[in-house]
Amino acid sequence: LNSDCIFSLLLQITTEVCKLRLRAWVCMLSSSKQMLGPRRGYSATPLVPLSLSPPHFSFSQPRASLSFRKIVYVPVSTVVFGANTGPYVPSPLSTSSNVSSTRAPCETQEALFRFGLISDTQYVDDVDGTNFSGSKIRRYRNSFAILQRAVVSWNQHHNAGRPLSFIVQLGDLIDGKCKELNQSRSAVEDIRECMAESECKEWHFCIGNHEMYNYSTSEWVEEMYPPGQAQSYYDFSPHKGWRVVVLNSYEVSVMAPKGSAENLHALDVLKTNNPNDVINDAGSWFKDLEGEQRRFVPYNGQFSAAQLAWFKDVVETAAGNRERVLVACHQPCYSKCTNFENLPFNFQEALNIMHSRPGTVVAWVAGHDHDGGYAVDNTGIHHIVPAAPLECQLDEDAFGFVEVLPEDNGFRIHWTGKMPDKGQWPDILLPITSKCRKRDFCNKNGFVTLGKFAVLFILIIQFCAKQKKII
Repeated sequence: LNSDCIFSLLLQITTEVCKLRLRAWVCMLSSSKQMLGPRRGYSATPLVPLSLSPPHFSFSQPRASLSFRKIVYVPVSTVVFGANTGPYVPSPLSTSSNVSSTRAPCETQEALFRFGLISDTQYVDDVDGTNFSGSKIRRYRNSFAILQRAVVSWNQHHNAGRPLSFIVQLGDLIDGKCKELNQSRSAVEDIRECMAESECKEWHFCIGNHEMYNYSTSEWVEEMYPPGQAQSYYDFSPHKGWRVVVLNSYEVSVMAPKGSAENLHALDVLKTNNPNDVINDAGSWFKDLEGEQRRFVPYNGQFSAAQLAWFKDVVETAAGNRERVLVACHQPCYSKCTNFENLPFNFQEALNIMHSRPGTVVAWVAGHDHDGGYAVDNTGIHHIVPAAPLECQLDEDAFGFVEVLPEDNGFRIHWTGKMPDKGQWPDILLPITSKCRKRDFCNKNGFVTLGKFAVLFILIIQFCAKQKKII
């Protein structure tokens, strides 16, 4: 039997027999019980303002006078929280390199690398607005202030010996209103001024729909992508054994230049899957659409065939090199961590690519859904959507950083402020352990040997026995 068939079959058998998600099996094999508990957010040393008076940012001044002024932060004791838990209680900064001596062994290990994380800021120098339905307040200037505080926080970790390797902004950096207010350029300049204060100089930006309202894809790539980067999707390796992939789910969209192949293709997809007049009547976009069909609206997009072919090659090469993969993209790719109306048109094709190599892709990190969400799919991939700064309250934050741990011990998210509404990530986010990677059970021709098949089957039996399940 071919190894792909055998491995997929065993994963299905394990899931059905145990009646648990694959992530529970992963936790057992990794000698960890944490993911079997309730979903929680975790922040090791959350940083909070010691004082916000006098105001750090004056919005009564004209845009030209905006300036980056550092806020004094103090670290607080280790907390585990779900949603917002109220005011923090400050405590002295520990001099220990470990966050807590009572943690599990994998929590006290030094990280392989760290990276900053922040979602939709949608900055425009304008008074507060609302979302399209008028149900939520969008605080544009407050969102920029949160980005400033994020930079201060990341700098403090840098100065405390916990430097970031890079920072990921998950798209919708500026708002579509910048176009009508003639701020497309000045808003980016304000962002650059904020970035200049960061000790970490490597920033990676996903392309969201609001970037497309202001710039073409090629213009945004030239403006904000790493020097020399020509494509809107790319990958890099921050550490041996790890690869980060930045995808563009708006390569094909109605926001592409009018009359372009990408624009016409997106229009065709919308007309085929949405019977409403999505171009001229915004009020009828979702009429009679149910479930996953609700994704076929103009503010979403899709991956091109060329991008998907490239992505498949990256995943397969990473699997061959025994690398773990983290994916960053503006749009989520799994319905259980978001709403149907936030998915790319062809999200299933991207999922199929990741699922074809179990254990290679560890997480898909996205924005777009301002409320945030978290879920694990049936192959153990973590789908993470941090809450957006844009819709935070005036006393809230929404940013953090990720620590990637060695020896298949997963990674943990240190988060400050607002947590996702739809599910919350656990203390430690574990990958499928290398003990269960298909490569370990195949011979050089790609076929499962009888002996290694028996080893894998014994692992399944052991897990079922520990869970007191009857086969």
